[in-house]
Amino acid sequence: MDYTAPSSLATRAAPNERDASTGPYRAYTMLHFVYVILPILAGLDKIFGPTAIWDKYVSPTVSSTLGTTSHNILLAAGIIEIVAGMIVLFRPRLGAYIIALWLAAIIANLAMSPSPFWDVLARDAGLLFGALSLGSLTAWVDRNRRLREQEGPVPAPTPPSGR
Repeated sequence: MDYTAPSSLATRAAPNERDASTGPYRAYTMLHFVYVILPILAGLDKIFGPTAIWDKYVSPTVSSTLGTTSHNILLAAGIIEIVAGMIVLFRPRLGAYIIALWLAAIIANLAMSPSPFWDVLARDAGLLFGALSLGSLTAWVDRNRRLREQEGPVPAPTPPSGR
């Protein structure tokens, strides 16, 4: 007994890895948006301080090594985060890896604190892996954009012939 797919399924185009509606492209779009907005908001918060007292998160080891106060470190961190978010906006692959390095530095700082903030460290580790995922997905998106430009639009698959 032969199986014949319903006509609604036979005419529907199969997802193509170069199609912008695929899961990887949607994941890239979400991560791109998040890693533009979050660093900029976090940077503004560190500079203007409306939601948290950030000074408590700076390890005394980092303050003494850099020879400045935790407040000055946080002002610099805020500027770095705003710039990193803007880099992600225009150069997502480069920006994603800059943010991953920045998060690694934040994780190291948190681990050196006298009473480490393990919950914040764990959250930042998750964010670090998200940034690495954005960098990887950006390479995939860029490669597929180049392929689309070289080859033109992908033709829809031909529906199977009925028997």
